[in-house]
Formats: sequence, C-alpha cells, structure tokens
Amino acid sequence: MKILFLSDNYHPEMTANARIVRELSNEWIKLGGRVLVITSFPNFPRGKIFAGYKNKIYQTEKDGLINILRIKTFMYPNKGVVRRILDFLSYMCTSFIAGLFQKKDDVIIAITPQLFCAVSGCVLSLIRRKPFVLFLCDLWPDSVVSVGAMKMSLAMRLVKKIERWLYKKSSIIFILSPSFRAYLNKLGISDAKIHLSISGYDPTIFYPKDKNISLLNKYSLKDKFVVGYIGTMGMAHDLDIVFQIANIFSEEKIAKFMLIGDGIDRDILAAKAELLDNVIIRGPFPSDVMPEYWSIMDVTLIILRDIDTNETVIPSKMLESMSMGKPILLYAPKGAASKFLEQAESGVFVEIGELDLLIIKLRELISNKQQQKFFSKNAIEFAKKYTRPEQARYAFNKIQEILGQ
Repeated sequence: MKILFLSDNYHPEMTANARIVRELSNEWIKLGGRVLVITSFPNFPRGKIFAGYKNKIYQTEKDGLINILRIKTFMYPNKGVVRRILDFLSYMCTSFIAGLFQKKDDVIIAITPQLFCAVSGCVLSLIRRKPFVLFLCDLWPDSVVSVGAMKMSLAMRLVKKIERWLYKKSSIIFILSPSFRAYLNKLGISDAKIHLSISGYDPTIFYPKDKNISLLNKYSLKDKFVVGYIGTMGMAHDLDIVFQIANIFSEEKIAKFMLIGDGIDRDILAAKAELLDNVIIRGPFPSDVMPEYWSIMDVTLIILRDIDTNETVIPSKMLESMSMGKPILLYAPKGAASKFLEQAESGVFVEIGELDLLIIKLRELISNKQQQKFFSKNAIEFAKKYTRPEQARYAFNKIQEILGQ
C-alpha cells in the first residue's frame, strides 16, 4: 500500500501531530506500506524556522524509511488570527500543488488540526480518484472559537460548511476521542465510516524507568516531590493555575513544579517562574530525551481550560504519562479525559473551578505512597492497550479494507 500523508507539522517539531504522523508512518512501513509525507519546514510554535533548515520551494529528505517532501509556506507564530490563517492556507495551497505531482499512491491521508490540511488532501483525492482518509485529532474550527481566537462570524460559518463537506467525502474518519463520534453523528456522518483510534505511544521510547540521577542533581530535585507538566504552553491550557498552586507550596519546600515545553505563553510563564524558587521551566527538548524528563516526575499535572471542546479531547500526554507509570492529576472539565482516567484508575480528577480541592488532592497524593504505587501500577497496565503499533495496525487494516487489499 502506497500512502500519501499530509501534515502541516512533522519531526523535529514537538507537536502531538508531528509525533503521531511519524510513528504511524514507521509502523505502516513495517507492515509493508510505503509512505510519503508532505509537510512544511519545521517552525512551530514560534513561526521561526528551525536551525539547519531554509524555507525553500521544496526539499526531499528521508527520515529512516519515510519519504519526506517539505514545501514552502508562510510562517507565523501560533497566535492571532489573520496571519495564522494565512499560514494554514499557504500549506493548503502548496501541499495541494505538490500532491498533484505524486502519481503512485493508493490512498491520501490528512490529519487535523488544522482543517485546511484536510481540504488539500480531500481535493487531491477527488482529482486523483483515490480514497481519502481523515485522522480527526481535534474539533477544529470549534476549538479555535472556544479559546477565543476567533468569533463565529460569516467566515467561520463557511468553514463549518467546509468541515461537514470534508467529513462526508472521507472514506474513513479515525477519531482520537470517543466523544467525537456523537459530534459527527449530529452532522449526519454515518457510523460505518467512523473508527475510534485513541492516540497511542511508542513502547520502545515510553516505558517505566528509574529516575534520571543526573537530571535530579542538575535541577536540585533530590528528595523533592516533582509535579510535572509536559506539553504546549498556549491558549487551551490555563497554566497560571500552576503558579497559584506553587505559591501555596512555596514555604513548605516539599514539592517542585517542572514545566517542559513551548508555546506562545512560555516566555510569560518563564518570567513568572523567576519569582518562585519551586517552579522550573525548561525545553522544548528533542523527543529522544523526553522520557528522561518524564522519569524524574512523581505526578503528571494535566490542565485543560474550561471550554466546551476540552470536554471532548483525550490529551496524548495522558498515555505517555501512563506508559511511564506516572500518576495523573487531571484538572479539567468533566468529559472524555476524565472518563479515560476513571477507566484507567491511574490518577485523580478534579473538575475545573475546584482549585481548593485540587490542592487537597495533591497534598494527599504527596503523603500517600501506597496511592502513588496503586496509580502507577494501574497506569502501566492500562497503557498497554493503546500502543502506537496497535493503533497503526488497526488503521492499516481498515484502510486495506476500503482498497480491497
């Protein structure tokens, strides 16, 4: 099976999409597939091209056995509206043009967010008369409206119509959260084309390991309870909450709070961290060193803002945390993520708005070693059901079915 995979983001960018596309592609190649990824030059989230790259018209490269075609796009930081939309549209146009010259694929796959990547893939599939497969990672554009980045204007209503058209034209829609199914059903999308494919993790990278002693020494974390946040520091996350909690714990000298990642709010948060001696902000780091940072954390703090679309998502970092045996403290709206954590029995959920309760639950977790061990054991076992190889094999088989292979 020859696969053309469209994704605005790809390694060495540190987004969930970049990791998903790379890991799925590697697994599909093991299953006998051939994969070409059309992507932009790495620049996310700051809109600045990574060292070692230039924003050329195009560039071909190999990532192991994965063929990569990088294309020129307009680049802008992950903030604002007009120029960020121009960034999306530029990828849609250049990926579409590049896709027209690829003649040997059996299926065209695109991944969201953003939606314009899917538009490129869908139109290509119609022109090329190939099946179109969509990986739905987020309910875009609803998520953009929810965080306040855009209003439900006439233009957004047009985008909503395009969204529905894309779903109808898809041969298969792989959803990364069970909550997406009800949303698609309301739009009149047949259950037959919807398949649950919760984002997995690479078990060769993420697995239980002893704490990295050199990192503990480097950050003076020996004998400290480390509360870790790993991920995007942006619009969908209210990370000021971390500083409210850290301020309460500042005089107790028990816990340290470590935030690893990047995003439009990172510099602001880093300035705040300078005012507290129990908050550390670092990163982003290459994916190969991330498990070492996961290893030094005693609990993973996952925060989702109180917006409607956050009720539907299961953050990919949940499974990475579970695979490393880390208990989760989830502060979010009640929804898909809280249900997933409840099924795993690997952490504590506190509904957004109950900050005092969150602090109580954190204190309990710090003092209760037995609870930590219980959550850790359950996390490791539960995560085994959601590895990337299993996710890739399921998707590969479903795509083969529509191809008659």
